[in-house]
Parts: sequence; structure tokens; C-alpha cells
Amino acid sequence: MTAGMPAGNVLQINTVYDRGGAAAVARTLHRAVNAGGGRFRSSFAFGRGQGGPEAFRLTSAAEVGARGAKMRLFGLEGGWPGGAVERLAGEMARRAPDIIHIHNLHGYYLDFVRFFGLLKAWGGPVVWTLHDCWPLTGRCTFPDACAAWREGCGRCPRLKDYPRSLIDSSARMLRRKKEAFASHAGLILVSPSEWLAGEARSAFPESVRIRVINNAVDTEVFRPLPASREDLRRGLGIPAGKKIVLFAAADLKEERKGSRFIPELAAMLDPEKYHVVTAGSELPGLERTPVGVSQMGCIRDRARLVELYNAADVLCVTSTADNFPNTVLEAMACGTPTAAFATGGIPEQLAGACGLTVPVGRTSELRDVLANMLSDASGSAARRAACRRKALERYSIPVFLKGYLGLYEELPTGGRRS
Repeated sequence: MTAGMPAGNVLQINTVYDRGGAAAVARTLHRAVNAGGGRFRSSFAFGRGQGGPEAFRLTSAAEVGARGAKMRLFGLEGGWPGGAVERLAGEMARRAPDIIHIHNLHGYYLDFVRFFGLLKAWGGPVVWTLHDCWPLTGRCTFPDACAAWREGCGRCPRLKDYPRSLIDSSARMLRRKKEAFASHAGLILVSPSEWLAGEARSAFPESVRIRVINNAVDTEVFRPLPASREDLRRGLGIPAGKKIVLFAAADLKEERKGSRFIPELAAMLDPEKYHVVTAGSELPGLERTPVGVSQMGCIRDRARLVELYNAADVLCVTSTADNFPNTVLEAMACGTPTAAFATGGIPEQLAGACGLTVPVGRTSELRDVLANMLSDASGSAARRAACRRKALERYSIPVFLKGYLGLYEELPTGGRRS
């Protein structure tokens, strides 16, 4: 890059800035672009919660509430009251972005129909990172075993799932999405997993480019610690002398995180050999299982979370529907392997001796995998080394940033300032 060359402006857009997996990915990219000293600069538009440097909010709590009520009653998105799109148009005029980078659009903050009309009028390149299946379906973020979205949705069996609604408008909404998304000829999709990329290829026109760029983890923060696992456990108040099985998620009670399987699996573990630890929302009744349990609650201190990953022998993921969960990457960067149900992109994450998967719902097989992994003392060090190595080679922030900056450079207006 030539010294003093002006930056290409990238505008990131997501539901929130400060919490959640999609926000973590978008925020990591936003910060890395601005910290890299390169030709691009990033700003961030969000709909709810708190912001950060170079971030601005598009909506008020009242607007989000009104839109959420419409969705919950009628299952309809688009045509909402409020001026989020107008505010965004004003910021675009002021900031003059060269690239619009979309993340999550659901969450009652932005009228996606009018938003794509704005993008069409603007005419520049649009990158859309897919964090879930919402762009592919009539309403849900993860359809699980339901394949109705492939045929146009309708008669939705998941109206109680987020985004919850009383009336089934899924077929109408899928038609509305397809029309809106097809209106922008410069749309490029990015998926963190080959799995979601494959799903997107079956839903979007062949003319839409799809790129796979894996999510990242901060491998300087999430790393193996020099302290022994026994010392770390004492510091965390976790009993020593047993194998630690960790379950971690922002909301362990969320249905798609497989909360119903955790007590079932815990009850299968030998209480003389294993101890269960949870990080995230506490699961009522888990203490009634024979195995010992430590529920740590939501951990917002990253240093403490790193200690917990290092203290665990294995992370266990019971999600029945997921994409490319950050918890797996965080554990991997700390050198902790994972045992999981084979859903979404998790098998891709665990390929190469970083863990094992079993078919969704087969808790007895997951118990057997855990037992085999934790009884194999000779393979434990090799698995931990493989986890750390893969995190550095595939999922570090420099690798992640290189992928996105390379994509930005390819875009028609990405280099117009050079």
C-alpha cells in the first residue's frame, strides 16, 4: 500500500454490536480492519444494545418494540414503522461507503425490503455474511430437520421458535425475501462453513457468488495457560481429581442448543470419574443427576472463561442445529477438544483430531465418545496440540482478516480510491 493512500470505507450492519455470536464475528472484523493500518476503514451500524468506536445505532427501543409486536402477531417483516432505513441512508450519504457488509438482518430493527431498495439505488457492492439460515427460510433462523423452505415454506411447524409469531406468514415472507434479495446484482454471500454455503447455493440464484471464510477467534486471548488444570480448577472452585466435561453457551436453555440432552447425558456419566461444569444460563434440575455439577453462570470476564476452557478436559456440544459456534473455536484455541452432535459446520471445525461427533440426539453414543476420549491418556496431548495448531492455522484473526480484505480488494469499487 502506498503511504498516505486514503481508505476504502466499509459499513458493517448487524442487529447488535455488543453481544451474541454474529456480533462477535462482525465486531472482530470491524476492529481488525481499523487496527490493521491498511487501506480500508470500517464503521458499524446496529439496531439494539450498546455500541463502540465508530458504531452508531439505527433504532430506538420503541421502534424495535413496535416491529417485534407486528412480527409476533402476524409473522410479517417489512413495511415497519420507524425511520431506521432513512437514518441509514443519511449515514451512508455522510460516510460515503465503498462497500456495505451485512451480517444479521433479523431482530426487528430494519425493514429488509426497503433496505434492499436503498442498496439497489446506491448501486455499490454488498457483502453478506450468513450467520444462520434466516436468509434462506420464510421465518426461522435454523430449520433443523424441516425442509419446507426448499419448496416455498408454509404450514410452519416452528411458530414458537424465534422469531415467534401467532400467524403463519412464512410462505409470503419467503417470497418477499427472494424478491428483495434478487434486486441487488452485486450481492456476494460469505459463509463461515461449507455446510451453510451448500444450503445457500440451493436457495440463491446461481449468479450470486458464495465464498467460504471461516470465523475467527482471538488466539492471543484464548490460548493454553501455563498453570496446571488442577491449579486452575482450585481457583475456579471446581473439584479436582475427576475428568471435567464442560457445556458452554450464552443460553444453554435455548432449545436448539440441545438443553434437553444435557441432564440426560449427565445422568449417564460415572460420578466416580466425571464432573460436569456449565457456563451460561443455569439449567434447573441438573444438580439432581448423580454426577457432580458446578454451574458457573454467565461468564463475561474473558480471562476467567479462558481459565475454564483450560481447566476442562473436553467441551461437549449438544446443539441440534448450529452453524460454526464460537465456543468450539474458543475451546480449540485453548487446546481443549470437543465432543458434539454432528450438525451444521461443527464436523468441519473438529476435523483433524480436534474432536469427535455423533449423529444428533444419540446421547448414549456421545457418552461413549466422551468415555473413549477421556480414557485415552496417550492421545490427550496429541489432541490438545492438534486443537491449538488448527486454531492458529485456520481460525486466527490474521487469517480471517486476510480472507475478508482479499474479498474487499476484488470488489468493483473496493479499489476505486487507489
